[in-house]
Amino acid sequence: MKFSAPPASIPAPVLASAVLALLLCAPAEPAVASGTTPAARIADEPAAAGKRHRHRLTYPAHALSFGFAPFALHPRGVDWPGLNGNMSLTLRRPADYKGGPVRLTLFHQVMSDDAGEITFTVTPVTLNHGDSFETYGSVASDTVPAPMTLTILLEQSALIPPGNGFFPDGDWWYFEIRRQGSYAGPLRIMSVAIDY
Repeated sequence: MKFSAPPASIPAPVLASAVLALLLCAPAEPAVASGTTPAARIADEPAAAGKRHRHRLTYPAHALSFGFAPFALHPRGVDWPGLNGNMSLTLRRPADYKGGPVRLTLFHQVMSDDAGEITFTVTPVTLNHGDSFETYGSVASDTVPAPMTLTILLEQSALIPPGNGFFPDGDWWYFEIRRQGSYAGPLRIMSVAIDY
């Protein structure tokens, strides 16, 4: 590209100042990851939450701890045979978390044609070095009817507001997950997502 000198009628310092002023007044484009749009970065959020989640972390079911029931590892996830037992996820609080509610979503497969309703409860706690471990209240997910068709995939979410043991300034997040509801058949937990 070839540049020519500015016209003699506009002094160079004046032209440079005008260009700089235009650049400073231009609206900045938001940073967008390659291949995504701004809308794709924002997770849908219930209106009651009062804010949209802009960040998402996803953990395969094999990353969760589980016990107190005969759980079984499977190449697609972790089989949860009935209502007993619990799973948990512990993670470092994301450095860019600015407060507000956190949404935990379970992605799972129904492994039986039994009838009933499926609900999860999540007990969230924030922890710091030197704390004693203590849990507080839990939050329920949405409730869905069991589809009574084998291998149907579902996702269910619990919206976790700050408070009751879950504080924005804790260094670590702990989520204990239990099953509730009248469906007592087996599920296969495949993944868990955290939106904040």
